[in-house]
Amino acid sequence: MKKNLVDLNNPITVKVSDAKDSSKKRDITLTNTMVVTLYAAGMSKVKSMDFPFHVFAHFISAKFHYAEGMLEALSALDDGIKVEQGSSSTRKKVTSFNEETFGTVSELRAKAIANKNKRIGADFISAIDDYYSDIKNQQAKDNVG
Repeated sequence: MKKNLVDLNNPITVKVSDAKDSSKKRDITLTNTMVVTLYAAGMSKVKSMDFPFHVFAHFISAKFHYAEGMLEALSALDDGIKVEQGSSSTRKKVTSFNEETFGTVSELRAKAIANKNKRIGADFISAIDDYYSDIKNQQAKDNVG
């Protein structure tokens, strides 16, 4: 458990477009949890599906609330992401995701998979990809546990 918590908070650098000159890239440093959250947010936008908080709960337990809070805060503070109600009142989906602000979905995915801790890296991303592989997957019970 302790190793998972350490690896969730290790810094990861992502390249994004510079706000002043889009032809230049700048680095932003995020934790693994933030990278995976942004990847799932980008996929929510691409697939027009609810955000998979139940997958987060399975992999990072109660820390899934951190992911939810991060999405809500970014949505409130930044034009690069917008979160709205999903397919029911207890669900959320991302309706706007600016890759120039947060990095591309493919780069975020690659950074998350590269985590040396396979469970919170490749396995976590695989579960998110499985969820987004079929719209019917968002019909699962509203259970994050």
